Amino acid sequence: MSQDPPQGSAPRVRFDRGRVAVGDRNGHTLLDLAGFTTGAIAQAVSSGNVPGIWIRPLASDGSLPTPTNLRLDRGDVAFLDHTGVALAMSTERDTLIKISYPDEVSWLTIAERFRAWIIGCVWLTVTIAFLLGLQRVLRHRRNATGD
Repeated sequence: MSQDPPQGSAPRVRFDRGRVAVGDRNGHTLLDLAGFTTGAIAQAVSSGNVPGIWIRPLASDGSLPTPTNLRLDRGDVAFLDHTGVALAMSTERDTLIKISYPDEVSWLTIAERFRAWIIGCVWLTVTIAFLLGLQRVLRHRRNATGD
């Protein structure tokens, strides 16, 4: 249990990228950790060849929830609250749930947000280039035949 991940590990849920949110593939937020002042996140991590579980408390005082029944048997990431596992997921296989960092802005997040517009602009550019090329070929034929 610590605020920082074990040295040499690559946790699935990171806290150095800003706010953490869990959502479905359609972009609907299922869980946003921005306002959580209690609870914890348990993750399967490996430091070198040594596997283990990293538990990061979300409370500012470092306290952990104490549920009466805690089962960590589904997936490699579990969001814990006072009742037990609030949400468990596997990041190893293709799931319907994904972890995102809404405060992190990169070219990939911008491209994902405007994907439909980007595809439309590329399609329009290719179409215009094709029509201009076709017009040039037709002009060249017309000039070659002397019409």
